[in-house]
Amino acid sequence: MARGLIAKSASKSIFICRERVVWVMLQRQQGLMYHLNKQLAQKSDEDVHLTSLCAELKDEVMAARGKVAPLEEEVRLLKESLQMMTGERDESLRQASEASSRADSLAKDLEGERSKA
Repeated sequence: MARGLIAKSASKSIFICRERVVWVMLQRQQGLMYHLNKQLAQKSDEDVHLTSLCAELKDEVMAARGKVAPLEEEVRLLKESLQMMTGERDESLRQASEASSRADSLAKDLEGERSKA
């Protein structure tokens, strides 16, 4: 009977020892789960914040696109105006060159008539 009690006592000791190990592991797991849940909550907050920023940026992009179209049209009109002005300048330079040539020719003709007279 003493052997039976010793065996029963040893079994209880082993059981208690294993139970302690299980409880320690459970406490560690709970601690890990607590920290992981905390990190998950932070990531969730970051996700909400980033989603909000993306929505704001989308609004800004849409507003910027709305401003780009009129600016593109203005640039197109300015380019056309510049081309017209360049054409007019070239025409004015051509006319000035022709007028200068005629003036030189008239000056020579006048000189020739003065020298004859």
